Amino acid sequence: MKKIKPLGKSAPHRLTWVYYHMMTDLINEINSEDDNEKIKQKTVLTIFLALNLIETFINSYFRLVAERIGDPVKKKKMIEDINKEGIEWKIKNWPGLNKIDYGKGIGQKFKKLKGLRNDLVHYKPTYERVRTFDGELEGLTDTRIYDHLEKDQAGKLLKTVEDFIDEVLRFNLRGVKEQSIAIWLGKTGK
Repeated sequence: MKKIKPLGKSAPHRLTWVYYHMMTDLINEINSEDDNEKIKQKTVLTIFLALNLIETFINSYFRLVAERIGDPVKKKKMIEDINKEGIEWKIKNWPGLNKIDYGKGIGQKFKKLKGLRNDLVHYKPTYERVRTFDGELEGLTDTRIYDHLEKDQAGKLLKTVEDFIDEVLRFNLRGVKEQSIAIWLGKTGK
């Protein structure tokens, strides 16, 4: 049987589907896991995946928005921004994203997710000494960012992802037809 080579082209929301379903699979694994260390390890992966999913959605969605911009100079600029600017710049400057209040509600939950992910990815080790009843331990590092992860955290992250995407879609920018969270996440029944 001849192997068919993938086309390499797909719907703009394909990767958001893939990441969303990877995340839900991980959450199902976490929910059925009893080993606390494995729960923490998989929760770290859901944190990374949650922010990756949001950024993939933002880039894909705004690429569709760019196609509907009448001014070719503004369209070109937005496409360039998608390719070179980071998520922090995008949330401050792009329509819809810059209307979200990052001090409360879903905006605040997003910032908390981003901060947690950054703390894990850009971990800054410490060097500490701890006195014990029979001496001193030296060279310990603060790992509370990891040690405080809990089983229910991953499910809450999924809700944050869904609510953030829903909030962006609420602005219905430039007539983008793909306004359903079900379309963007490959969900059924919503």
